[in-house]
Amino acid sequence: MDKKVQWILIVAVLGILIVFMAILLQLRERDLMVTEQLQIRHRETTYDITGQMMNRINILPVEISGEESLYGYPVIDILDLLQIDENDYTRVFFSSRDGSRIAVDREEVLQRQVYLIPEGDDDIWTMRLVFPRDGFRNRWLKDIVLVETG
Repeated sequence: MDKKVQWILIVAVLGILIVFMAILLQLRERDLMVTEQLQIRHRETTYDITGQMMNRINILPVEISGEESLYGYPVIDILDLLQIDENDYTRVFFSSRDGSRIAVDREEVLQRQVYLIPEGDDDIWTMRLVFPRDGFRNRWLKDIVLVETG
């Protein structure tokens, strides 16, 4: 085999290795993004909420004046899915990726006035906290990463 063919083979193999490494890095990064989703913490237990779990809850139309049609999950339905008893908490705390926090009384959650709206695509999604009956729309939070009962 002459040297020119050897160099072509070496360059081709190196190119294939580089592409393979790039694909592996991209898949690893994607997995990290998918797992950095939503967590629910109740007492000593933390639940990682997956899209598969959310598929077990009915997504409902949420009417918010001045916005397009939105669909979301009542927070009470998520807590019910995890079998968190409504008498085990008095408030629900929502934390966003940027560190912002909102506390909501249990009664507002029980009255189905608190929703999480999914944003993103099938693999990578975040949740936005909305209060459909809040006339002034002062309360909202994007990129919810943690919901805690207290």
